[in-house]
Amino acid sequence: MKKIFALLALSLVTVSARAALFINNNASYDVVVVLWAHDSNHPAPCSYYCQRFNVPSGTSMAFNNVTSGGLLWGQPWNIPATLVTSGSGFDAADIVPSTSLLPYNTIGNPGSCAATTSYSAAASGYSINASWLPLGGNNVMLDITN
Repeated sequence: MKKIFALLALSLVTVSARAALFINNNASYDVVVVLWAHDSNHPAPCSYYCQRFNVPSGTSMAFNNVTSGGLLWGQPWNIPATLVTSGSGFDAADIVPSTSLLPYNTIGNPGSCAATTSYSAAASGYSINASWLPLGGNNVMLDITN
C-alpha cells in the first residue's frame, strides 16, 4: 500500500515537473547509483554521468530536473560539466549494490546506454531488483527492492 501511495503522490508531482527522477530504495541495504543524462548541448543519450552517490536503505529521493542540487555531473573530457534544463532528460542509472557479491548493471530508457529497463541479481543471501519506470513527460521512477 505504501508503494502505491508513493507512486500516486509522485504521479501528481510529475504533471508540473520537467524530466524529473524519483528514486525509491526499499531494499534492506544501501545502494550506490550513477545517473546518465543528456541536454540540448549534448543531446545524445548518456552524454553526461553523475558522480556516484549513496541511496540509503528505506529512503526516497527526488530530483526535479538534471540541474537539481546534489548532482555532480561530468563528461570524460569535462569534469565538472554543467547541464542545462533545455532538452534535458535522465537516460539511465548504474545500480551498484553495496556488497561486492553482486554485480552492477545499467538500466534505463530503451535506445540509451542501457540494454534493459530492469535488473535482478542474487548471491550468498543478498538480492537486489531494480526497475526503470517511465512516468510520462520524461519523468522516471527508479525503484529498488530485494
